[in-house]
Amino acid sequence: SFVNRIWKNNGLDKVTFIENDMFLVRFKTKKQQQFVLSNGHVIFDNKPVIVQEWKEDMNVVKMDVKTIPLWIKLYKLDIKFWGCSSLKKIRSAIGKYVKCDYATLNRNFMKFTRIIIEVQIGQKFPSIINFLDSKCKMHTVDVVYDWLPISCENCKNLGHSSENCRKVSSMQDGKVVWKLKK
Repeated sequence: SFVNRIWKNNGLDKVTFIENDMFLVRFKTKKQQQFVLSNGHVIFDNKPVIVQEWKEDMNVVKMDVKTIPLWIKLYKLDIKFWGCSSLKKIRSAIGKYVKCDYATLNRNFMKFTRIIIEVQIGQKFPSIINFLDSKCKMHTVDVVYDWLPISCENCKNLGHSSENCRKVSSMQDGKVVWKLKK
């Protein structure tokens, strides 16, 4: 229903469940598909929806996802830094600026700023950002993430931690060999 709601006016033809919360979405024309793919990030329940073009040799069970969009809230940020250019500089400590939410742009809610940033999977996510203003005065901003990705150091997949990984590795003849845990 989420996919139908957001893309019904973009030539949505069919939605098919694959597995592991993965869906194949078909559009009526290639032009409509390309429009959806180029239309920016999709967020559902404060979590990113990874949207990729299907290719014949694609492994849908193990997708190679390197970056994802995240919503962050910046607390204790003086209103003079709420402009897009300031927010782009401040967020550079975490990731690439994507956009502000409506309330931040219009200063409708003054408790925090809320922006989407694009981050690398497996990177560090600081809870505080320190920055210098144009007068060399230090400012501290608290960062709260709406959601953080869980990634495994063992198998490099998303969705579980190393402690919960079903695979274990061992070295044989200088190569890593994966075995399923019993």
